[in-house]
Amino acid sequence: MYALFKESCLYYNELMEDETYRKKISAPLLLLTDKKLFEDEKTSKSNTYINLTNIIHKMNALYESGNEKYHGFHNLLREISVMGFDIDMESNEKTNTDSNILEDQIELILQFIHFKYCNR
Repeated sequence: MYALFKESCLYYNELMEDETYRKKISAPLLLLTDKKLFEDEKTSKSNTYINLTNIIHKMNALYESGNEKYHGFHNLLREISVMGFDIDMESNEKTNTDSNILEDQIELILQFIHFKYCNR
C-alpha cells in the first residue's frame, strides 16, 4: 500500500504545475516520500509537517469510524509507520489548515491508494 501511495504521490506531483491548488494540497503528502525531508520538517515543526500530522489524525479517525470507504487507511498508516515515518500520534498540533483543504487532501489520498494516479 505504501509503495502505491509513494509512486502515485510522486507521479501526481510531477504532473501538477507549480503554484496550483492541487500542488499545494499535495505538499504535506510529499513528506512521506522522502525520509530526510520528513525528518527535517519534523525537527523544525514546519506548517507542512503539522498539516501532515493533522492529515494522519484525520485518516486514523476516519478509519476508526468503520466506514468501508476508509478501510485502506489502516494498512497505509501501518506501513507508513513501518517505513520509519514516526509521527507523534499523541499530539495533534493545530495549524490554520482549512477543513475543506483537509477533506481534499483525504480525497487525494483515497485516489492515490485506488490507482487514480499510478504511473502504470
